[in-house]
Amino acid sequence: MKNISDLPLRELNESLQISFREKNLPSSIRSLTPPGWVVDLQIDKGLYETKVSFSGETTYQQALHDILKPQGLTFLAYRNMKPKPLIVVTHGGKK
Repeated sequence: MKNISDLPLRELNESLQISFREKNLPSSIRSLTPPGWVVDLQIDKGLYETKVSFSGETTYQQALHDILKPQGLTFLAYRNMKPKPLIVVTHGGKK
């Protein structure tokens, strides 16, 4: 019997093609997170209602960077966390 942990993990450097309009920030972040990864949002609640639109073909990593940087946010990826890899979204980078 295979466990979910035995399935190949989608990586941040894998390509995706996605398009969405006027999604709130947490929903946008989850849309641009590879399947199987957990997201931990360590951001001001006031940013939750920020609307984001995105369209393109790029990597998960670049797409996350593109929507987070204008908000003064960044992310840290912990690929080897157990039971699932983790992405922490936090304040940082240039505002």
